[in-house]
Amino acid sequence: MPPRPAVRLLCLACVCVLPACVTEVRTPSRPSAAPPDVGARSAVSPDLPQAPIASPADTATTLSSHVRVALQPIGNIPFDGQTLPIISPDGRFLATQVGRTPTWPMILGEPGAPLATTHIERYELTDNGPHELGELDAPLGTLLGQRVSASGIAVWVPDEPNRREAHLNWLGNAIDPMLLATVGNIARFTLGPDGALFLRMEGASRQLAHDATAFTRYQAFSSLQDPPALPRSEDGRAQEPPGFLFFHPGAERMAIYVFATQDIVLLAPHSIAGAWHVNGDRWGMFLTTPDGLQFQAIGVDKRGVITVGNAARVLDEAYVPRSTSDPEHPYVLIGPGKSSKELQLVWMTPVTDVP
Repeated sequence: MPPRPAVRLLCLACVCVLPACVTEVRTPSRPSAAPPDVGARSAVSPDLPQAPIASPADTATTLSSHVRVALQPIGNIPFDGQTLPIISPDGRFLATQVGRTPTWPMILGEPGAPLATTHIERYELTDNGPHELGELDAPLGTLLGQRVSASGIAVWVPDEPNRREAHLNWLGNAIDPMLLATVGNIARFTLGPDGALFLRMEGASRQLAHDATAFTRYQAFSSLQDPPALPRSEDGRAQEPPGFLFFHPGAERMAIYVFATQDIVLLAPHSIAGAWHVNGDRWGMFLTTPDGLQFQAIGVDKRGVITVGNAARVLDEAYVPRSTSDPEHPYVLIGPGKSSKELQLVWMTPVTDVP
């Protein structure tokens, strides 16, 4: 299995407020607990991104990447040691894959691979902790997908000789053969006949890696929840970010496909997951890195051109952020628990941006 950066989860006993660039009193350590699969790296040689690529502007240092956040622990959930859980757009429900860690051939749906022995559990996230929603009637080998909607999530169901995508309702007890209504962006990562990996958006195509494999394609969207919950304005309307946030396997970091210019903007080095943040008309993103959770502000001009500020540390632990449409709990952080088969969940609320 490809190597993954080591991280450790911050133990939280109460709600707290932390500034982005304040050094914590305790001495950081490098523990051995492994994160979910978003940190996995491909065995193929990384590519240089294909042009056009937008670089940070000389004025990027004027962009504030400071933010204060409030943290509130939710509780712990089991998982299979590899697959990130999926959270409903409103942040109320969560689905997690539990059991023996599936092999890569199982995850990638390779022909002839044995069936995974994992099962899927669903939880409601409450002030009293995660509340399990009951047994699920699903065929052996059913795996959690990445696509999500208000009604449920996508799952992969064994169907010889391949597998098919089906729908799992948040509150139902059986798999629905009907697909989710939303298509999302995951299908836009495509492998060419020569092994090149492409991102196809709005009629444009960008090569992300050459000599790619199904695993490389999996890398590009394994950190995503598709589509992400969009941040809300003060009047309750969903706000559209200026681009599509994804993991760039060639550059080995998160990146933005900019809708207005069709550029690709590279973000903090070694970042492996992320979620959009907006404050008024100012955009940025929380990013998971081996050195902790960071925040990186961006500037967007009238033409839609993006400039990138320097990333600033928010927490010294490598949480994976998931955005929600709940104004009281706009983010759920996912991080390693006390064992390799457990995750800790934390609500995160940005308090204010710091000048």
